[in-house]
Amino acid sequence: MAITSFYFLCFYSIVFLLYYLVPKKMQWPVLLVASVTFYLLGDQVWLLIFPVGTGTVCYVGGRVLAWQKERKRKKGELRLTLVLTLCGTIGVLFALKYVNFIIYTYNGIVALFQGLPPVGSDLSGGINGSFNEGLVSILPDGVAVLGISFYTLSMLGYVIDIYYEIGQVSRNYFKFLLYGLFFPTMISGPVMRYSQMAEELYQPHSFDYKRITRGFQRMLWGFFKKLVISERAALVVNTVFNDHGQYEGAFYWLAAMFFVIQLYTDFSGCMDIVLGIGETFGINMPENFRTPFLSRSISEYWRRWHITLGAFMKDYVFFPLLRSGMFNRLGQFL
Repeated sequence: MAITSFYFLCFYSIVFLLYYLVPKKMQWPVLLVASVTFYLLGDQVWLLIFPVGTGTVCYVGGRVLAWQKERKRKKGELRLTLVLTLCGTIGVLFALKYVNFIIYTYNGIVALFQGLPPVGSDLSGGINGSFNEGLVSILPDGVAVLGISFYTLSMLGYVIDIYYEIGQVSRNYFKFLLYGLFFPTMISGPVMRYSQMAEELYQPHSFDYKRITRGFQRMLWGFFKKLVISERAALVVNTVFNDHGQYEGAFYWLAAMFFVIQLYTDFSGCMDIVLGIGETFGINMPENFRTPFLSRSISEYWRRWHITLGAFMKDYVFFPLLRSGMFNRLGQFL
């Protein structure tokens, strides 16, 4: 269900009304049910098992880590629990996003060596059914489920924070599922942190007219960016790149410039809609863009573009690597 579709707006309107009609202590269960329903309204209902499965693995992993720390278990046991949890979670992400890609790439190479055109693919294992040596796809096309990268990174950050004792552990399985499956973030993020979002998601929120209207205004701005600016820029981009033989020179530069505009307004427009929805629920979510094209340097530009992903990579990938023994030994060697 596209975030700009009429059906999504109907769905959101129902959730919004229920959210403020039920008792305040029931607001977070309404959001959880809405998030599960959002998945169930998709074409493939069974795909819900993946986010729920990932959430279960990370919830159990976090509880086990907390239990081990309370009983002062050895560091090796803690590290083993962390590694198993991360491998299980990342393994699902890798399988859903890249297994078919690897299979189709292999099939394309086989077809190329057989002198067949590597065009298209099917689920029987062949390229257009024209050769027999291809691998059979083990997953249906399009199985990279909605929001998998965003909720996977959010849940990984939760487990890593518990391991390093910089985050709290969730004692309620269903509240944790809401953190991972909060339906607006399934579209395009942002990557959230449990320490920042726990109170925002679970605490009761009163009907605040000013805050709600501010959220609606941001949603409208997002719709304008995505449906007006991005879609119009796409006309130029598609016209040139889909018929590149008819154009040359300045037309390519023009199309490239419009592609940048299309990409930014499409992504940031989605984020404005998502953050506006959160605002109408009384929930503050982290910003993902801060006018990146007004940056004065490349490094500043990347700090303003997809902020939550950059923060995740910095805090959970780059800094731990730089502090690791491998890099320390490499520094001494150099």
